[in-house]
Amino acid sequence: MTSVKSETTQVPSANQQNDGQAVKKIKRSQDPHGEKKEKLRQAVDWLTQAFPLCFNIKEPKPLKIEINDDILNQWVYLSSLPYDRPMPSRLLLRKAVGWYATRSTYYAAFDKATHRIDLEGKQAQEIGESEKSYAKERLTAMKDYYEKNHKPKKKKDEAVKERL
Repeated sequence: MTSVKSETTQVPSANQQNDGQAVKKIKRSQDPHGEKKEKLRQAVDWLTQAFPLCFNIKEPKPLKIEINDDILNQWVYLSSLPYDRPMPSRLLLRKAVGWYATRSTYYAAFDKATHRIDLEGKQAQEIGESEKSYAKERLTAMKDYYEKNHKPKKKKDEAVKERL
């Protein structure tokens, strides 16, 4: 787990006006989203451990529609199994599935796949052409966004040559 640096900020307390009276001190994290990202990563790791035939980070397959419901229907059973990590909350599991299903590698998987898969890795639903075309559109949009916002930085030598 990464360490998070904190800074102390002075904020007027709720029952005081900001007219020079005493203020209480609170700590604010410099990386407020770091802890959330770490919890999301742990939830995704838990999903890959609990359902290895369904969730694979490196080689994802299209998931069955409403797979969240299937996971939550097994909630009591899943919470009784021993895993390396504690079981995430229901909300965090939904967010983890959402993250998993919006990655570029996930959309790229639609090109080769013919069926969506369920939690056991079995074919569940056939993938239609509209779903495949939507996945291609999303993948293209993601690539365009990346190229637009992540241009390689120019080296100093190239910058000097441009000035001349």
